Amino acid sequence: MKTGKRQHTNPYFYLNQFIKPGWVYLVGYQQPKRVKSAKNIAVRNWYYSPAPNGADLDVLNSKIEEMTAPVFRKLLTIKDTLTYESKQLFSWFIANLYLRAPETIEETGETILNFYEQIDYMLKEQLEQVEKGAPKLEKNTKYDSGGVGSYTMTLDEWKEELESTRRKVKKGRAMITESMRLIPKLAKVIGNMSWGFLDAPSGAFFVTSDRPVCLTDRGGSRVGAGWGNSNAFGTLPLSPSRCLVLHYGLPSDTWAYTQVPEEMVEDSNLRTISFAKDAVFSPEKYPPAENWLHAKRLTLGKV
Repeated sequence: MKTGKRQHTNPYFYLNQFIKPGWVYLVGYQQPKRVKSAKNIAVRNWYYSPAPNGADLDVLNSKIEEMTAPVFRKLLTIKDTLTYESKQLFSWFIANLYLRAPETIEETGETILNFYEQIDYMLKEQLEQVEKGAPKLEKNTKYDSGGVGSYTMTLDEWKEELESTRRKVKKGRAMITESMRLIPKLAKVIGNMSWGFLDAPSGAFFVTSDRPVCLTDRGGSRVGAGWGNSNAFGTLPLSPSRCLVLHYGLPSDTWAYTQVPEEMVEDSNLRTISFAKDAVFSPEKYPPAENWLHAKRLTLGKV
């Protein structure tokens, strides 16, 4: 499979559900822009390949899209077609969509760096003793990071690892490999969650964004939210007429399709918009998205 220069951060076939045609609310635009398709939307040059370690992650994205697209189409057109096998398969699409987002990649780097900084703080006293030449602590002493999956390294190795991580996080994209490596594990977790499908009533529609997979706790807070937590609550708009909800409220082998009132669609859209970083995509002009765009431009001093 050959990779190309122009690489979609959101899958082309996914975005086309919302903007073929539709409206793009992009921070760089003065006003929302109507487009005919997603062909030139959410595209970055050479973002996924070559990755810093030489891997071609755009090929990985393409393979996952090819593998999961048939399931995606069925979920949009036919009710009650989800099986255990198709659920596990589509979990890869959700995990990929979540982890390939540039915003998630940057946050993954920051999370790893925060973990390293905490270790560095805990080892501060020991490290200071080494710097002072304490006779019982040598530079080749192995230091244990502690906790699950702990590892040991010398002082020089630790300093090199910490500084390397700091440089990577500063570059943002440099942590892309670490983020994408989590796809198989996250897909397994998502496959074990309860799934629900919300269908919009006539006249209402779902919107999506440049970060379409939203994760919070059941109360709507992002603080401490994790996919493996019992109170995890995830959402993913699949199309203007259908949205996927992920939680642990029911057995993992159950799923349901529910027609919801317009108010629930609006609540879901506000949630989706709150996760957007630079863009919101809508099949029709949508005032809340326009309000978000105006607020973003004010914050960035572009108005």
